[in-house]
Amino acid sequence: MTSSRDEPRGDSHKEEVLDLRARALAAIPAKQERRKLLAHVVVMSVGQERYAIAAQVVKLVLRPPPITPLPGLPRWIRGIVQVRGELMSVVDLARWFRVGAHTSEASHLVVLEGPRGLLGLLVDSVDDLRAIYEDEIARDLRDGSVGSDRGISHTTRDLVALIDPARLFGHPEIAGLDRAGGDKGSPDTT
Repeated sequence: MTSSRDEPRGDSHKEEVLDLRARALAAIPAKQERRKLLAHVVVMSVGQERYAIAAQVVKLVLRPPPITPLPGLPRWIRGIVQVRGELMSVVDLARWFRVGAHTSEASHLVVLEGPRGLLGLLVDSVDDLRAIYEDEIARDLRDGSVGSDRGISHTTRDLVALIDPARLFGHPEIAGLDRAGGDKGSPDTT
């Protein structure tokens, strides 16, 4: 005697099972939370490090024009440039974050628009435009304690350091720059 389990089932039953599975997989769980967007950012590389800054403050990305060095400035300020008729200070991001110095010429100048005007950041490359969500922030680095003295607010789990534009532009050394690259404070030799 054969049980009903041993009897071959028809194609209609297979279709029914596959349809039920497809519906179950396609259904969005009611308790699933939407991811909270932290920011749309431009991701840049400086040596082996990756940094990101909010895309809304990035005005322009270009090959660096000739930089005019000025005497008596901190080492992290490369000098000044004129871009599209506007004069701005240029910050060597490697020296600013104390991750070394550019041994060769940086390949990109990222122009930021801040409350006091434009600021150029020298970086090795501009890698990506991406959205960063709150669930991507590394738990142990959520408070921004690593590098926060230089404007880092968070670090992602894939080790992208997020630069907070308000902290960067509000930093006493950056805020102390006039538009022509002059430093109102004392030179920094780091």
